[in-house]
Formats: sequence, structure tokens, C-alpha cells
Amino acid sequence: MNKTFLKIIFISMFFCLILVPCSGTGDQTTIFITDPSILEEFENQNDTYRVAGEIPYKTGEDAEEWFAELNVIAKEFWKNDSNIIYKHPCGPVNNIEAHPEGYIFVGLDSRSHIIDEDLNDIVREVSKTAEQHGINNVPIVIGVTPYGTTDIGIPEKYYPPTKPSYFENLSGREGVLKTSGLVPEKERGKEAYKWNQKLSGVVNEVGMNKSFEKYRYPNGPIGAFFVDYDTVLIFIYDDYGDITDQELNDITNMVIKTGEKKGVRNVPIAIYGNNTIIGSGPVTNESDTNGTDSEDQNENIPGFGITVSLLGFVLLIGLVYIQNRSK
Repeated sequence: MNKTFLKIIFISMFFCLILVPCSGTGDQTTIFITDPSILEEFENQNDTYRVAGEIPYKTGEDAEEWFAELNVIAKEFWKNDSNIIYKHPCGPVNNIEAHPEGYIFVGLDSRSHIIDEDLNDIVREVSKTAEQHGINNVPIVIGVTPYGTTDIGIPEKYYPPTKPSYFENLSGREGVLKTSGLVPEKERGKEAYKWNQKLSGVVNEVGMNKSFEKYRYPNGPIGAFFVDYDTVLIFIYDDYGDITDQELNDITNMVIKTGEKKGVRNVPIAIYGNNTIIGSGPVTNESDTNGTDSEDQNENIPGFGITVSLLGFVLLIGLVYIQNRSK
């Protein structure tokens, strides 16, 4: 082989091994492209309440700019004080956000009693905000999100009434591992607000208890622990694996005892999770979630497929060159 050919080989390998992998996007860059057809798909889903507007087809920088405009509209709707009546817990809206596929998603609390009037009002107010930015017929999808955990500073007079019947029917539902206590009848406003503050006091004190740390993930099973407006909610971390009856009872009893100490009897507690409950005994989660098949890892390397293809092409050129030289 002469020096010229060796130079060609080295330059080609440099391009394959250095330049191509560096040009891969991996998970660092979002490729924006809107999907006008997705609204029709949402209309056929059971957890979609309402679909409105149209998604324009956009790609690249145009799609990125469209997403940015929708993001501004969503934030303005949320920050507008006049829309507080729609936001949880005063109203059904948990969250509102722009989606990269080109629409605004409005998530409603799954426990709220949704009526057409509410949906019409939400679409109208979001559309009105969009029109202020020169966007008519803004695409909106109204669906379901589990719970309203965002603190929006609800004024006392707007605080919604408690829902005892909803809590009573939680036991046995999918994803509910355990319930305890009772939700009392509290009227809208001052009474309901005071009840929420009492529960918040219980949760805060439990959270400061050092013995509670052993139940928090990764030491224990609890991934989230907070007050939704009339109930103490506890979410078990899915990756924790199986959980014992004894663990659920210990967690519940700690909250109950703290409640009694602060003068709150029968604290309403709902524990959620997709975990399997087993009878007793310590739980050891030995599964290795960090292990990844080497083949899958290679597939995730930016530019890996292109690199292998180009290396093969270079080798092919080399073989052809050698064959011609030998003739």
C-alpha cells in the first residue's frame, strides 16, 4: 500500500470515529415537529374530555417557535388571577402546559365532577389568552392528571368543600393500597380551609420526626407524602418492589398518632402505589435496575449505526484497492 492510500484510510477513520459520533443528537436535543393528526387520536381516548382548535404543520425552527408561543400562553393562563376559579382545588384544573407536538394540554383532577360548562369556560379562557398573542383556533387537549399538588395560594373564601363520599369509595380501587380515617363534612370557605391547615400541621410534624426517615425512599417505600386539600396522601415508590402489610400499618399508625397528638382524630389517609402487598417480613429489592444490555447501549450511542456503516465502507474500499494492486 502506498502512502496516499494510508492517508485516505486514516482520514476516513478519523471522520467515522470522531466527527460522526459528535454530530449525533442523543438525548440532549429536542427535535420539534408538530403533528396535526394527533388531535383526532385524542378524541378517541377515554381519558380525554375535550379537543379544540387545530395544529398547524411546522418543523425545525418554526415548530420550536410555535412551541415557545404555546408555552407563553399556558403560563399566562396559569398566572392570571381571574382564572383561579378554574384551578385546583377551587376548580378542576391541575396543570396547563405546552406540548412539543404542537398543542396546549390542560390536565384536570381525576376526582372532580366535570361538566360541559367547565370545559367550555376553560377552552374559552385559554383561547382568549392565545388571541392576545395573535393565535386563533389554538389547539387544546383537556385530559386527566391524578392530583392537584400545586400550591396556588387559594384565598380562604374560595376554599372548596370536603368530599367525604369520594374518600369513602377509595378503598379497593386500582392503585389504592390502604385507606384509613374519615373525611368530615366541611363547607366551602373558612371551615374547609381550617381542616386543610390541621392536616398540613400533622404532615409537617410527621415529616420532622427522625423515625419517619426510615420510611422515606431510598431508606423505605415512601416516594411522596403531602396533603391534598382534604386528605393525607402517601405514594409508595414503584421501584421499591413488594411492600408488607406491617410496613403499611406502621406508616399509617405514625400519622394517626401524630394526628391525635395535635387534636385531629381519624386523620384521612390514602396510600397509593403499583406495588404488590405481601404478608410480612422484611423487603429486599435485589433487582439491578442499572444493568443494561450491551447491545442496547450500543444502539443508544449517537451516530453508532452510521459509524459502523462508514467503517465497513472504508474497509470495502481498501479490499478493492488491494485487489486491483495485486493484478
